[in-house]
Amino acid sequence: TATKLPHGIINKLATEWGVSRHTIQRIWRETLKQYRAGSAIGLHTKKARRGGRKRYTLQTSQLTEVPLRQRTTLRSLASALNISKSTVHRMVKRGEIKSYSNLMKPQLTFTHKYERVKNGVFNQSFPKPYTQYLIFIYYKMLFMLTRNGF
Repeated sequence: TATKLPHGIINKLATEWGVSRHTIQRIWRETLKQYRAGSAIGLHTKKARRGGRKRYTLQTSQLTEVPLRQRTTLRSLASALNISKSTVHRMVKRGEIKSYSNLMKPQLTFTHKYERVKNGVFNQSFPKPYTQYLIFIYYKMLFMLTRNGF
């Protein structure tokens, strides 16, 4: 009959196409089912395509409309954009949002700056000839800090 395959054809097709015999059997069953139903025979893939939740797209204008004071942390940026913090974090990881930091620290007091300079100079181990030079630089920086009103 037309529905019965010749002996050994499944194994032969499986080795020829490089798939398992179960794949050939599944394809044959689907084809046979469509043939018996009288519909057009067509095998389409069952792989998922473009499924799942769609990504949130952020326009650059949306980001620039947020004031700078609300862009300092991920939490405040997410709140300003009305999206979740984890979404903002994923966007940072993908490189859609770049982090930016300013090296200027205007809130440092003179005492803090003094301690930074002192720790930077004296917590290093330098050869003997450089020590006098570093002490000179240390006092010069302190002088500049005091002169500029820091």
